[in-house]
Amino acid sequence: MKKVVSEISGAVFSLPWMVAKDYGLFEAEGIDMEFVQANTSGIVDHTDNPNEVNPILGHTAFEEAKVSIYRAWEEGQVRRAYESNQGAKVISLRSAVASQAILVRSESDHYYPGTLSNKPVAVQFHAGSHYVALRLLEGYLSRDDIKLVHYGSPQHRFEAMLNGEVEAAALMEPWITLAEKLGCRAVCEGHYLGAENASDSMDQETFSSINKAVVKAVDMINSDKRRYLHYLIDDPRFAAVSNKYGGITPEDFHLPRLRYSYNTPYSDQI
Repeated sequence: MKKVVSEISGAVFSLPWMVAKDYGLFEAEGIDMEFVQANTSGIVDHTDNPNEVNPILGHTAFEEAKVSIYRAWEEGQVRRAYESNQGAKVISLRSAVASQAILVRSESDHYYPGTLSNKPVAVQFHAGSHYVALRLLEGYLSRDDIKLVHYGSPQHRFEAMLNGEVEAAALMEPWITLAEKLGCRAVCEGHYLGAENASDSMDQETFSSINKAVVKAVDMINSDKRRYLHYLIDDPRFAAVSNKYGGITPEDFHLPRLRYSYNTPYSDQI
């Protein structure tokens, strides 16, 4: 058995990996898979300057050589690979085609992105919420009128939006479902790619074995998505907040939002 340690962040991003481990798919491919939970991203005085936030912040386990592979937003992964001291390389696109929505409170006067000019939108700099928010809002606002503020983890972004500290927040599942159940609404939403970063110790044969297991897990998830939503609901960092607001169930999710595909090689053309 080849020992591999992978970082796990939000369950929605690593769902195929979690399913592959729990259903013995990695083991069947000769891989002894271990997971390490990603760090929560700290808050740096709610800065609106991305240069004040370390892009490695949420993925220090890799830089400390505790894991050999992890996944996150594509452009962020390219930057982390460039700045890594552990010889990181982008080896493929991840299987999770994630979604981020910019959400506002139920009583908000904002119904579409164009009214968010110079209004604070909570994101995590150098992560999916940061870049997706830019892409979504730039279709309606000039860059100078977009005011993104670093609030770190989804919990901090969600709570800042809910209590009115910021006008809006960029969030992924299952936070979108919880927010909508509480009456919040999305003013815009977009799906995006992510990438797998690996250390120099990750050889092609090992990754091929890993990918075979992940592909089987993707097929399992896509055949019955609700069956696996408990991974998102039971994620400890989410459940601790969700339970305070009555929680959510698999029936609350909008299934077409959850998209999983096969990992594909990362090339210059992507």
